[in-house]
Amino acid sequence: MNKTYPDGQQVYLAFRNVFAGQAAELRRPQKIQIRIAAYSHEPQIKELIQKHTSTKVYEVVEDLLKHGIFASTLNAQRRFPGLLPTSSAQVKKGKIPEAGPANEEPEVVKNVTQERQQNVLADEDDTQLQSSSHKGKQKLDAHDTKAQVQLESASFLYPARLPFSAQHKILCKAQAILKEACYAFFQVRFARVLERKSWDCAEMVELHKWKDEFLKRQSEFDPNEFNHGGYSLSKFLDSITKLRHAAVHRERRDAERTRELLFEAECFAHTLKQKHQEQTLRHLRQQCDTALEVLGKEKKALEQQTEAAQTEYARRQKENARDLSSKIERVKQSDKLNERIAGTMLTMAVEVVEKAEMGTAEVETEAADTTTKADIGHMEAVEAEVRPASEACSDNANLGESSSATEVRPGAHTEERFVY
Repeated sequence: MNKTYPDGQQVYLAFRNVFAGQAAELRRPQKIQIRIAAYSHEPQIKELIQKHTSTKVYEVVEDLLKHGIFASTLNAQRRFPGLLPTSSAQVKKGKIPEAGPANEEPEVVKNVTQERQQNVLADEDDTQLQSSSHKGKQKLDAHDTKAQVQLESASFLYPARLPFSAQHKILCKAQAILKEACYAFFQVRFARVLERKSWDCAEMVELHKWKDEFLKRQSEFDPNEFNHGGYSLSKFLDSITKLRHAAVHRERRDAERTRELLFEAECFAHTLKQKHQEQTLRHLRQQCDTALEVLGKEKKALEQQTEAAQTEYARRQKENARDLSSKIERVKQSDKLNERIAGTMLTMAVEVVEKAEMGTAEVETEAADTTTKADIGHMEAVEAEVRPASEACSDNANLGESSSATEVRPGAHTEERFVY
């Protein structure tokens, strides 16, 4: 048997708490399936999955996420017109004002949106002006780098919270209205109970006591009498008990949960058929919707600013890392150059020493050569002096022998000398 797709409104009511806040921005199928599986034990979700299969439930959830139904209660109201009870009666003068058409955006939202767009344009102009005139200031020095603080993620913006004073006032007012609605309901259906207990006004009964009175008479109600908007009588009674507990014990709730308590109170007043209280609670809930719509847009803009700041921070970090790496590389190159210079100096010193040692050996050789040359010269000089004397002695000896053998006349000798 083929199972059908679940009703979109039922899926929205079952999953609106699951995909609240940042979860409403999920688009990746795997993350959506993981989140659905994590909350599959919830009664409403479990019932939907058993009735329609998890695949079909997932497809409907994916479609709602795609169209921003979980992200905005206004989108949800436009998608599901029957989500909130409406009154056909026109509001008389002095009464609580009715909400405008579902497709009409509240004026305060339009004004804030226009103001936000103007601020964004002004911020862009300022950013361009500052970037052109202060580019040098964007670089961080070493001291600034050590003192940097990591930017937080935008998760600190969620969940949205109202000021506690506003939350306390609106929950206390809703509690008082619900007490009036319960008292008026019992006046019509169970007047004897009020007489027996001497409850002559709504202020005499605390809200949580009405839970016991309704549960005692649950069998007297029609089975579908309190079924509305995906809620039953027991869920309504649990809801009003939580609302009373938050108001009396001053529990801090996030803004979306406060809105849900108001919505559930409005639906409960609708099932009680108390038009005035229903209309008043609807007005409070619609004002809460408008405030949260504006708050959500502001938070979205702040989230974008945070992401832009993180992106700029990461970009500057990368630039600084590249600059630091480049500077370190230049330092390394300079250090290697200095090492080479120091090595060259030492090499030159060694060469000087070696040249000095070689110079001393050459000097000694030259001295020895000079001495040898001097000795040889001296010997040659001596020989030159000795040789003429020996030659003269030899000539004299030869001359003596000739004179003894032949007598020479003086005249002849003289003539020979002159001839010569």
